[in-house]
Amino acid sequence: MIKVEAALSSRFKEIELFYLADWHLGSESFDEKAARKLISYIGEKPNRFCCLGGDMMDNATVGSVSDGFKATMPPEDQLDLLTEILEPIKDRILVAIEGNHEKRTYKTTGINLIRAMCATLGILDKYAGDAFVLFLSFGHGRTSKTSRNMGPSMFVIYGKHGSGGGATPGGKVNKVSKMSETIDCDIYLHAHTHMPGAFKTDTMRVNRSKKEITQHTQLFINTASLLNFGGYGERLGFKPSCKDVPLIQLIASPMRAMTAKV
Repeated sequence: MIKVEAALSSRFKEIELFYLADWHLGSESFDEKAARKLISYIGEKPNRFCCLGGDMMDNATVGSVSDGFKATMPPEDQLDLLTEILEPIKDRILVAIEGNHEKRTYKTTGINLIRAMCATLGILDKYAGDAFVLFLSFGHGRTSKTSRNMGPSMFVIYGKHGSGGGATPGGKVNKVSKMSETIDCDIYLHAHTHMPGAFKTDTMRVNRSKKEITQHTQLFINTASLLNFGGYGERLGFKPSCKDVPLIQLIASPMRAMTAKV
């Protein structure tokens, strides 16, 4: 995992964050209208941001599960179109990683498509390979002009694309939940299973330097795909995917809070 820092404006009292993944641009089932609508929404207000979680391109290659003959365009054109769609919000992208679909090209050519996209957009410093830990800070803790400035609020976010299946909703939830076994963070972002969802659990956190034990809430997010029903998903017997991308709302101190809506 790669550490990424994002220090946003102290003027923000809250921000909205989206985990964009599993678009499968280039697939016959990709919903371009939904993608452009989501990008337009993010760009409407300055406190809206996103992380890119992989499988943004379908990237059908020889021998892959995806059907290259039914692709709407070759991988090179997929990369160009994805870059064009994301261009208006390139400054709102906090971090970007690849998924298993982008890795198809890397395995055969050594070319990393998400890295290339970030380079074209001028955000190569946001590229984080397979997984990331994002230190996201914004706002301040001051409640009035005369009170002490407590500094910005910090949220630590662990994100990856994910792997493996999940035949049931419970199995897909377990994929997200297990992320907390790897690292202790505030928020966990997962993709791959094409089932949007959000839930919270609490954990006891140890501060060794202060010798304190406190209770902390953790937020788990599994994001949606942007695939209409059909294609290889239908051929393999998968259910239609809900395309409602979870909206994560983060509120700065002293009301530090994190919520999500699907």
